[in-house]
Amino acid sequence: MSRGEGWLPVTGLALEETWSGDLGALKVGDSVVRTLILRAEGLDGAVLPPFSPENVQGLNLYPDPADISRTFVDGSIVGTRIETSTYVALEAGVIEVPALDIAWWDVNSDSARTTSLPATRFEVATVEGVLPSEQAIASTQEIQALLEPEPQVDQAMIDAQAEAEFIAIDGGLVRWTQWLLIAFVLLLIAIMGKRRFGAASQQLFADWRAAQSPAANEKAAFAALNAACASSSNKAIRDALITWANHYCAAEIRSMEDLVRMSPSQELTEQAKSLQSTLFNPLSGTPFDSAQLRALTKKLRQAKRVASRRREREVKYQLPSLYKS
Repeated sequence: MSRGEGWLPVTGLALEETWSGDLGALKVGDSVVRTLILRAEGLDGAVLPPFSPENVQGLNLYPDPADISRTFVDGSIVGTRIETSTYVALEAGVIEVPALDIAWWDVNSDSARTTSLPATRFEVATVEGVLPSEQAIASTQEIQALLEPEPQVDQAMIDAQAEAEFIAIDGGLVRWTQWLLIAFVLLLIAIMGKRRFGAASQQLFADWRAAQSPAANEKAAFAALNAACASSSNKAIRDALITWANHYCAAEIRSMEDLVRMSPSQELTEQAKSLQSTLFNPLSGTPFDSAQLRALTKKLRQAKRVASRRREREVKYQLPSLYKS
């Protein structure tokens, strides 16, 4: 990675780049905004590391605060980190913005992969708008222009210029106007439809999104717990563990103390105590083993599913009582 080290355990990673202006028209002192978008499937946007370059030769960089968000698609978390920086040209010449390489671990194929963005090269002109490679040629051309004789203007040239000032209007302009009118009518219909049905659709989307949140969806809560364990942030692990345990345990879990008292698993209780000890005694020297917690919660989750299926089969095939009570 360009900044930081390590890999990201995700199912997919995409990196996009946009520029606010034409890089070929920059002069010394001009600025352009670069936007980088990193999307990770299977990881919260809060755990995505910064990746923009900290300095570029010939440019001053002014980064904005990162825009971090997360969504859920089909029950899977998708994290997004958007980094925007303003680049100001300091000197004329060829500028190269270095390539970006972000390493990540494909959890589907269990293999290491890299998402890359190629380097960007452009040339910055002087304040007068002349590229350094063109300065010598420009000066020679200016001398030749001074030595050339003045052009002769006659009546024929004046008449040709007068005829060129007339604008011919053909059928193409009329057809273009008709299409513009049709587009305006369709846009008006779309706006009216959005006003009528927009509120209802937004409420449906909001209800669906709330149902896919970790607090309401066990699958989303488990994915958030795995992402927190991958980030090695003990505070994030504690919050995600409480949310998931509220789905797993029969009782309501709102704190680590609730989890220690009411957990049906002694192993989970020990993990919760170990995490609490690490949080409140950071100088103990013993780091919390997040990988062990991930393995335990995965095992508990599978065991609960097996027990639930067994109960369903028992209820389905249970014989009726031979004697009426």
